[in-house]
Amino acid sequence: MFAALDAENLLHMVRDTNLETFTFAVRQLVWQVQLAGAGSATVVCDRRLARRLALAPIPATWRVFPGACGQDRADRELNRRLLTDVPTRARRVIIGSGDHLFATAAAYHRSQGREVVVLASRGTVSADLYLAATDHIELPTLTLPDLPPPELHDGQLVGRGQPV
Repeated sequence: MFAALDAENLLHMVRDTNLETFTFAVRQLVWQVQLAGAGSATVVCDRRLARRLALAPIPATWRVFPGACGQDRADRELNRRLLTDVPTRARRVIIGSGDHLFATAAAYHRSQGREVVVLASRGTVSADLYLAATDHIELPTLTLPDLPPPELHDGQLVGRGQPV
């Protein structure tokens, strides 16, 4: 089993929220990946998101690789890892993204006899990736806790999930 997660894609709706909301979303993502059968994961994202993930409850078996900022830089790094880091004994590859960039890697692993599962939110999977995969897991719509908005005090955001 090999799981490759595009954190920028999977967490885009919560990347700029307070820490409590972000942590809640990460816990839901971890749970979904574990339900899909992966105990470990390769996670690629930009450096800013990697700093936030360092504060979130991700399993010790998840390896986060912060990439440089820029158009599709993290996607290209994850695609490279999908093509070079998957162990030959892996029978299942989980791709946590709906981006069309991963369709070639999905088709490659399928041609090697591996099951390719795409884990993504509804409506975010490209047609090419959808066709290249053998199975699809739709992430449920993220249900965020009802939190009061943070307040601005002396130029600092404070409130639930924010430093006081």
